[in-house]
Amino acid sequence: MRRTSVALGLAVLLVTLGAPARAQVYPPNPKPISISRSVVNPGDTITVSGEQAAAGAELSLQFFPGPRELATTTADADGRWSAEVTIPADAGPGKHALSAVSDGEVLATAVVEVRAPAGEVAGESTSPGGLRLGLLALGVAALAIGIAVVLLVRRQRNRLGV
Repeated sequence: MRRTSVALGLAVLLVTLGAPARAQVYPPNPKPISISRSVVNPGDTITVSGEQAAAGAELSLQFFPGPRELATTTADADGRWSAEVTIPADAGPGKHALSAVSDGEVLATAVVEVRAPAGEVAGESTSPGGLRLGLLALGVAALAIGIAVVLLVRRQRNRLGV
Protein backbone atom coordinates (compact mmCIF):
# COMPACT_ATOMS: atom_id res chain seq x y z
CA MET A 1 0.00 0.00 0.00
CA ARG A 2 2.81 2.36 0.89
CA ARG A 3 4.58 1.78 -2.46
CA THR A 4 1.41 2.56 -4.35
CA SER A 5 0.95 5.83 -2.44
CA VAL A 6 4.57 6.79 -3.09
CA ALA A 7 4.25 5.88 -6.79
CA LEU A 8 1.04 7.87 -7.19
CA GLY A 9 2.56 10.83 -5.33
CA LEU A 10 5.58 10.67 -7.62
CA ALA A 11 3.32 10.49 -10.67
CA VAL A 12 1.38 13.57 -9.55
CA LEU A 13 4.62 15.44 -8.89
CA LEU A 14 6.03 14.56 -12.30
CA VAL A 15 2.85 15.61 -14.09
CA THR A 16 2.78 18.91 -12.17
CA LEU A 17 6.43 19.68 -12.91
CA GLY A 18 6.00 18.74 -16.57
CA ALA A 19 3.01 21.03 -17.12
CA PRO A 20 3.78 24.05 -19.32
CA ALA A 21 4.08 27.40 -17.59
CA ARG A 22 1.48 30.05 -18.24
CA ALA A 23 2.54 32.81 -20.61
CA GLN A 24 3.68 35.99 -18.91
CA VAL A 25 2.26 39.34 -19.92
CA TYR A 26 4.81 41.47 -21.78
CA PRO A 27 5.81 44.03 -20.71
CA PRO A 28 5.35 43.49 -16.98
CA ASN A 29 2.75 45.82 -15.44
CA PRO A 30 1.88 47.54 -18.72
CA LYS A 31 -0.07 50.78 -18.70
CA PRO A 32 -3.30 50.52 -20.66
CA ILE A 33 -3.86 52.29 -23.93
CA SER A 34 -7.22 52.89 -25.54
CA ILE A 35 -8.21 50.90 -28.60
CA SER A 36 -11.40 51.30 -30.58
CA ARG A 37 -12.03 47.51 -30.64
CA SER A 38 -10.39 44.67 -28.76
CA VAL A 39 -11.68 41.85 -31.00
CA VAL A 40 -10.57 42.21 -34.61
CA ASN A 41 -10.13 40.35 -37.87
CA PRO A 42 -6.84 40.19 -39.77
CA GLY A 43 -6.62 43.34 -41.94
CA ASP A 44 -8.99 45.43 -39.77
CA THR A 45 -8.09 49.06 -38.97
CA ILE A 46 -8.49 50.30 -35.40
CA THR A 47 -7.72 53.54 -33.55
CA VAL A 48 -5.11 53.42 -30.78
CA SER A 49 -4.57 56.30 -28.33
CA GLY A 50 -2.91 57.11 -25.03
CA GLU A 51 -1.59 59.80 -22.71
CA GLN A 52 1.65 58.39 -21.35
CA ALA A 53 4.22 60.01 -23.62
CA ALA A 54 6.51 62.98 -23.12
CA ALA A 55 5.51 66.13 -24.98
CA GLY A 56 6.58 65.86 -28.64
CA ALA A 57 7.80 62.25 -28.28
CA GLU A 58 7.91 60.04 -31.37
CA LEU A 59 6.01 56.77 -30.81
CA SER A 60 6.11 53.50 -32.66
CA LEU A 61 3.01 51.30 -32.43
CA GLN A 62 4.15 47.68 -32.49
CA PHE A 63 2.29 44.39 -32.87
CA PHE A 64 3.48 41.27 -31.05
CA PRO A 65 4.60 38.61 -31.62
CA GLY A 66 7.16 40.27 -33.74
CA PRO A 67 7.51 43.07 -33.10
CA ARG A 68 6.04 44.56 -36.23
CA GLU A 69 5.77 48.31 -36.50
CA LEU A 70 2.23 49.19 -37.59
CA ALA A 71 2.39 53.00 -37.38
CA THR A 72 4.27 55.96 -35.96
CA THR A 73 2.86 59.07 -34.34
CA THR A 74 3.94 62.09 -32.30
CA ALA A 75 2.63 63.06 -28.86
CA ASP A 76 1.12 66.51 -28.45
CA ALA A 77 2.20 69.07 -25.81
CA ASP A 78 0.19 67.20 -23.14
CA GLY A 79 1.65 63.80 -24.03
CA ARG A 80 -1.52 62.61 -25.75
CA TRP A 81 -1.28 60.67 -28.99
CA SER A 82 -3.50 58.77 -31.39
CA ALA A 83 -3.05 56.74 -34.57
CA GLU A 84 -4.89 54.33 -36.82
CA VAL A 85 -3.27 50.93 -37.25
CA THR A 86 -4.08 48.02 -39.52
CA ILE A 87 -3.88 44.55 -38.00
CA PRO A 88 -1.53 42.44 -40.16
CA ALA A 89 -3.42 40.34 -42.69
CA ASP A 90 -1.34 37.29 -41.72
CA ALA A 91 -1.92 37.67 -37.95
CA GLY A 92 -2.79 34.31 -36.46
CA PRO A 93 -5.91 33.83 -34.36
CA GLY A 94 -5.59 34.45 -30.63
CA LYS A 95 -4.45 37.21 -28.32
CA HIS A 96 -1.73 39.64 -29.39
CA ALA A 97 -0.08 42.63 -27.73
CA LEU A 98 -0.20 46.10 -29.26
CA SER A 99 2.44 48.35 -27.65
CA ALA A 100 3.37 52.03 -27.81
CA VAL A 101 7.16 52.37 -27.79
CA SER A 102 9.20 55.57 -27.47
CA ASP A 103 13.01 55.67 -27.41
CA GLY A 104 13.12 51.89 -26.92
CA GLU A 105 10.85 52.01 -23.84
CA VAL A 106 7.41 50.38 -23.86
CA LEU A 107 5.05 53.10 -22.64
CA ALA A 108 1.77 51.22 -22.83
CA THR A 109 0.25 47.96 -24.01
CA ALA A 110 -3.20 46.70 -24.97
CA VAL A 111 -4.34 43.20 -25.86
CA VAL A 112 -6.27 42.56 -29.06
CA GLU A 113 -7.87 39.27 -29.91
CA VAL A 114 -7.63 38.32 -33.57
CA ARG A 115 -10.48 36.14 -34.77
CA ALA A 116 -9.81 33.03 -36.82
CA PRO A 117 -10.70 33.37 -40.50
CA ALA A 118 -14.04 31.79 -41.42
CA GLY A 119 -13.79 28.01 -41.57
CA GLU A 120 -10.90 27.76 -39.07
CA VAL A 121 -11.16 26.77 -35.44
CA ALA A 122 -10.55 29.74 -33.16
CA GLY A 123 -7.95 29.46 -30.42
CA GLU A 124 -4.69 30.80 -29.18
CA SER A 125 -1.82 30.66 -31.59
CA THR A 126 0.60 27.88 -30.74
CA SER A 127 4.28 28.58 -30.93
CA PRO A 128 6.66 25.68 -31.65
CA GLY A 129 8.09 26.12 -28.13
CA GLY A 130 4.64 25.87 -26.54
CA LEU A 131 3.88 22.77 -28.59
CA ARG A 132 7.12 21.12 -27.45
CA LEU A 133 6.32 21.88 -23.81
CA GLY A 134 2.84 20.43 -24.23
CA LEU A 135 4.22 17.27 -25.78
CA LEU A 136 6.80 17.01 -23.00
CA ALA A 137 4.06 17.30 -20.37
CA LEU A 138 2.05 14.62 -22.16
CA GLY A 139 5.08 12.33 -22.28
CA VAL A 140 5.85 12.84 -18.59
CA ALA A 141 2.21 12.13 -17.69
CA ALA A 142 2.23 8.93 -19.76
CA LEU A 143 5.48 7.84 -18.10
CA ALA A 144 4.07 8.52 -14.64
CA ILE A 145 0.92 6.54 -15.41
CA GLY A 146 3.04 3.69 -16.77
CA ILE A 147 5.14 3.58 -13.60
CA ALA A 148 2.01 3.55 -11.44
CA VAL A 149 0.52 0.66 -13.47
CA VAL A 150 3.74 -1.38 -13.23
CA LEU A 151 3.85 -0.89 -9.47
CA LEU A 152 0.20 -1.88 -9.10
CA VAL A 153 0.74 -5.05 -11.19
CA ARG A 154 3.79 -5.99 -9.08
CA ARG A 155 1.78 -5.49 -5.93
CA GLN A 156 -0.97 -7.77 -7.20
CA ARG A 157 1.55 -10.43 -8.21
CA ASN A 158 3.23 -10.26 -4.80
CA ARG A 159 -0.14 -10.58 -3.10
CA LEU A 160 -1.05 -13.63 -5.20
CA GLY A 161 2.42 -15.14 -4.76
CA VAL A 162 3.12 -15.36 -8.50
